Amino acid sequence: MGIDVGTTWFYTTSDGEFCENHTLFQASSKKLRVAQRSLARKPNKRSNRRRKARERAAQL
Repeated sequence: MGIDVGTTWFYTTSDGEFCENHTLFQASSKKLRVAQRSLARKPNKRSNRRRKARERAAQL
């Protein structure tokens, strides 16, 4: 049995079975993008809101 890992499908076996790509990465990357944009909008680098936004982006 052979397994091919690719970009279109997560994996394809020699039997013709395939599995779709997981959307977990895409969902988490969107959340990270939003958090980083929120952080970039905070001009005062010493504020509590910027600190919280930085921690939120780092956690994601």
